[in-house]
Amino acid sequence: MLQNKLVSARVSGPESLNAMLEVHPGVEVESFEDSDGLSIEFKQGSWIREALAAHPSIEGPYGLVELMDNNPLVCADRASCPGPAATLALVGLGPLIRAGLVVERPSILFSFDADYEEVDAALAAMGWPDGATCAGDPIALGGVVSATCLSAIRIPMDAEEIDELFEEAYGRSFFVRRTELDAMNPDQLRGMPYAEYALALTEGEGGLGLLRVQVLADINGKCGAAQLVHLFNVMSGFEEDLGISN
Repeated sequence: MLQNKLVSARVSGPESLNAMLEVHPGVEVESFEDSDGLSIEFKQGSWIREALAAHPSIEGPYGLVELMDNNPLVCADRASCPGPAATLALVGLGPLIRAGLVVERPSILFSFDADYEEVDAALAAMGWPDGATCAGDPIALGGVVSATCLSAIRIPMDAEEIDELFEEAYGRSFFVRRTELDAMNPDQLRGMPYAEYALALTEGEGGLGLLRVQVLADINGKCGAAQLVHLFNVMSGFEEDLGISN
């Protein structure tokens, strides 16, 4: 079946992106340019398409693949996944925004200096127009980045529904996985294509609570090249994890 779906691609980004596509059985890499920006321009027959990262104003779908409808991606000429900070923010806050549980502007502390304007654009794309209060506290984690998302939320009738909400969003995902706070270890995420998240809920009064969502990912994994290849795979009709090393 793959023989009928082969695409040629012009690739721009880090060597890790080129390496994934070089071993992808459905892709012939036509050219590669080492660049800070990530893009895959690819041709399916006479149809020229493009998958990019960190372009929230793109004329086409933008967002975290796990929180998007795949059908528009399959039909899109151009689409973009988020950059590193927006990716971590969407992993931590996207399910809450989609469920209408966020009641005030959340706060996010990143382990690196980031593009906070894209964070606001990414949250707005999910339906939260008020942005987030963002700050960076740079910590060297050997290529792994983190975000601590704090959000005041409406607590459902059963607090376990928060867990179920995230499970509904990510439970079948290859690239977003749940863990526990005391089990989070940057060393275990280094070089991996997936993000990990952990939840900690403090219940308050009047049906409100404070939810902490800790998110970790490799800068070239879920926050970079691996996420772009995931997006490309969905657009092209390939299996979602094709070419992405575990």
